[in-house]
Amino acid sequence: MAFRFLNIKSGAAKNDIFQCMEASKLKKQEYISYQMNFEIITQDLNKSSRIRFFLVLALVTVGTHILNSQRLQRSEESKGTRNVGQQYEKRVDSLFANLTTDTPGAALSVTIKGDIIFSKGYGSANLEYGIPIDVNSIFHVASISKQVTAYLILLLNQQGKLALEDDIRDYLPEVPDFGATITIKHLMDHTSGLRDQWILLSIAGWRLDDVITQNQIMRMIGRQKELNFSPGDDFMYCNTGYTLLAEIIERVSGKSFSDFARDKVFEPLQMHNTFFYSDHETIVKNRVYSYYHDSNSEFKKSNLNYASVGATSMFSNVEDIGVWASYLNTISKEDSFMNQQFTKSGKLNSGKATNYSSGQFIGTYQKYRSFWHGGADAGYRAHVLRIPKLDFSVVVLGNFEEFDPRSMAKSIADIFLEDIINPNKKADESTHRYSLEDNGEETKDLIGRYLFDSGDTIKVVADQNDLLVKHLDKELHLKKIAIDVYGDSTNGTEIVFKRDFFYRVIGLEYKNKVQKRIASKVLLKDGVKLNRPEYEGNYYSEELGTMYQIRWIGHKFMVFHQRHEPFELRPMDSNNFIGNEWFFDSVEFIRDDKEDITGFEVTFGGVRALQFLKLNGEGQIIQIEN
Repeated sequence: MAFRFLNIKSGAAKNDIFQCMEASKLKKQEYISYQMNFEIITQDLNKSSRIRFFLVLALVTVGTHILNSQRLQRSEESKGTRNVGQQYEKRVDSLFANLTTDTPGAALSVTIKGDIIFSKGYGSANLEYGIPIDVNSIFHVASISKQVTAYLILLLNQQGKLALEDDIRDYLPEVPDFGATITIKHLMDHTSGLRDQWILLSIAGWRLDDVITQNQIMRMIGRQKELNFSPGDDFMYCNTGYTLLAEIIERVSGKSFSDFARDKVFEPLQMHNTFFYSDHETIVKNRVYSYYHDSNSEFKKSNLNYASVGATSMFSNVEDIGVWASYLNTISKEDSFMNQQFTKSGKLNSGKATNYSSGQFIGTYQKYRSFWHGGADAGYRAHVLRIPKLDFSVVVLGNFEEFDPRSMAKSIADIFLEDIINPNKKADESTHRYSLEDNGEETKDLIGRYLFDSGDTIKVVADQNDLLVKHLDKELHLKKIAIDVYGDSTNGTEIVFKRDFFYRVIGLEYKNKVQKRIASKVLLKDGVKLNRPEYEGNYYSEELGTMYQIRWIGHKFMVFHQRHEPFELRPMDSNNFIGNEWFFDSVEFIRDDKEDITGFEVTFGGVRALQFLKLNGEGQIIQIEN
């Protein structure tokens, strides 16, 4: 893919040096690296010193590239690289064969050695008007945004304007003092202990298709009463941290977050179709809308009205994200500091690695070290996979809830890594799936009980390198087939464990020759005996300013809130319940010395032990209408 160089208007000397670089056919990522680090390198030089610096750098740059014949030839060769990718179009098309003009769709790009060798769109960007998705279609890319937020923090750190070990309250005094220092690095590494903003908003009664602004999130953060854990003690994915990073960037840079990202990343990298969507009423040309399947298998609109940035809300297309991924792949050649920050795993206070670095998970794919991240908001789905050693990346963006971009990225990578990178070697099936770097937790994550909708459970226990599965009166010994896939070829039984895009095990799919069933992972205990009236009542959270009501109706406990549909609480024992709303996953009732219930605590994902106190202790119920 041919790259156009940016016309820089910051003085004749600066313009001359970049023209020299362009004349020498400097590769785009290297050119951009010079440009993006220009202010850091020259900030302490006077005008005449800068001019002399430019002239010397021009001579060195041009001379180096004249001697390097490979680089001189690369831009000529790039004209044919996209044609190389077209050889595999039919194989890629087959992966998206179910996406038509009558369905939502997806787009992808594949980048090798700085060139986008393949990109294409499938399905519809807008079902109401029948607008097709193509490589120019603009998607909300959700948590892929975090990589750019982390980069901007690191840029300010390079410029000496902040330190990664700074207390965030030095910049954000409105964040409560929890009695322990939360650093900027804690926010970047998801080790701050802060509660996750989206889960808190949902528990508080917000629908995620409500208009949600940055100021509203900041006010909610200001009400947090306690942390999930002491900073640095644990890893817990937390969108709140990246929202706060965006706030820090604004206050340190003196610019809006959107403008700073545009000036320091999107314009220098010529990502002309990329921006942060900070105003939910902004009109976006070529925008893709998102969808979901309802209970009748009909597509419905999945609306997104976020007006918050940092953790999410970057809009882009597959080719722009491909440029960004390629830039990160080659950053090590020009910037050792950025390379270290984008490739070195964060660590806990214990010294244990988190397998997360600057908005990316660290893992392996095809036996190569890889970096990846997913994104999911409303019906938008996104995934980026990078393998820096091969200078290879895959970007997949979709616009419906059921779409799995991670699996698609894996399948696309299989095609191109097998046939382009290693043409004489068949891909090893055992390495097709990529995962976190091995820290001994993978099999451990699978152990536990899983609940089917019918109420029966399946128990999974370790059996050396395999699994023992107990269901009803049967025991099955299942062999490992692939990562998260176990089966018995003699009877056709197979279990596929399901993970969310944070790589947490959330359930399994149980299949045999006659049926396929889905189960959710839960903590179940036998012999449940309950005194039903003691659970009924109203429960209030001071932290969120919201109330829930629990009532026994139709032989089950039902939960009511003025903004949510009623949902069921299932008892696991006398104190532990599971809700069938995603944000009310685990509920533990709290008792006083007399064993009377005084409240409950909600735990799910990025929220641990959020406290609700019981009102009207005698069990009197204030009716909540739904």
